[in-house]
Amino acid sequence: MSKIEDLEKEVAELKQLLTSIPGVKVARPVTVDLKYLCPKDPNFKAITEAEGVVMPAEGPTHLNGWITDIKNTLKKHRTFNQEGKEIEFTSTHTSATWKCQTCGAEKNVDPYP
Repeated sequence: MSKIEDLEKEVAELKQLLTSIPGVKVARPVTVDLKYLCPKDPNFKAITEAEGVVMPAEGPTHLNGWITDIKNTLKKHRTFNQEGKEIEFTSTHTSATWKCQTCGAEKNVDPYP
């Protein structure tokens, strides 16, 4: 076997040994929703660099917030129909402002940037 296979086998055995001991919990990575991550969070840089997958101890410290303002904006679009005639239609674009409960920082939440 190669060295990688040996290491994978050893890691699997260690995981099994740890989980078999009563009272021992193995920490698993958590996924952080970057949409609602406070820009002033002390762990902001580390979380964004890891693309939102971090260990619980390295997770966000600013955990609460709320939506303060929802905006519906009408946008006009132009396209062509099946006959090649230009048509205009209106769609509604929704965006919101999220406010951090811990520090008061605001962030624009837009599902379609």
